[in-house]
Amino acid sequence: MAYVMELKMFFFFFLFFFSFLLVLFFSLLFSFFFFFSDVCNVQVFNCLCGLAGKVNDFLKAYCYLNLLCSMKKVKNGIGIIAVLVFVFSHASLAQEMLKPDSNGIKLRNFYLGLNVEKLWIGGHHVNWETGEPDDSNATHDVKTHCSAFTAAACERMNIYILRPPQHKQGLLANAQYDWLKTDEAYKAGWRPISGNDEFAVYNSAQEYADKGYVVAAVFQNPDKHKPGHAALIMPDERTIGKIKEEGPEVIQAGQHNYAGASLIVGFKNHITKWPETGIEFYYNVNRKF
Repeated sequence: MAYVMELKMFFFFFLFFFSFLLVLFFSLLFSFFFFFSDVCNVQVFNCLCGLAGKVNDFLKAYCYLNLLCSMKKVKNGIGIIAVLVFVFSHASLAQEMLKPDSNGIKLRNFYLGLNVEKLWIGGHHVNWETGEPDDSNATHDVKTHCSAFTAAACERMNIYILRPPQHKQGLLANAQYDWLKTDEAYKAGWRPISGNDEFAVYNSAQEYADKGYVVAAVFQNPDKHKPGHAALIMPDERTIGKIKEEGPEVIQAGQHNYAGASLIVGFKNHITKWPETGIEFYYNVNRKF
């Protein structure tokens, strides 16, 4: 009997070790895709990561079951049922869908009407309010226009966020990051989104947007002489599991302009780990829709 117990415990720890190696493998695979590939490969990574998570959950559930059996805690199948209920309830939570309400749908339609994929194009000096090119000879403030787009969208909803002429277009995202922490921002209706961890913050950011609140995501470059990034959270149907893997949906200008993309894609050039703790989220209490 003792020999059988030792074998079960060895098998238990072996499965956990194998599970750890599996997660490590996909983490390394993620690093390759993330730093050397394009958006398509990031999406491939998300699929692989999801598969790894399901295999990992199965292995852990199997290990728990074996441990319970070896400790003689399972009687009349009650322990088995409890474990299965736990596993399937966890999977059900991951598939819970966040959906925009009527206000969120109106906000989504408003964002789509801004035509961000054809305006605020990087490499051109643009009118920050319209996104139209306005100076073909300009050599400054021509790289990307993420913060200008964010400011323009907010302006059209009568919501103030730091913008020209109070700050030039160059390095505006870094300045918006600092400004959103000020009393002036608080008086303008901006409130930080917080949570127990980054995934809880991601969920809350998506939920606020789905209810029609304007939600800004901002990143400040550690090198103040280099640009940060700013985007708005797009109301969207997303599962809790997808938000955990990719973050909330964003609409943005930048090196790539997206009318809809995952946070992990939109902030790709600024994310060093996942979840990324350097991105901060704010919602505005002065809801437009």
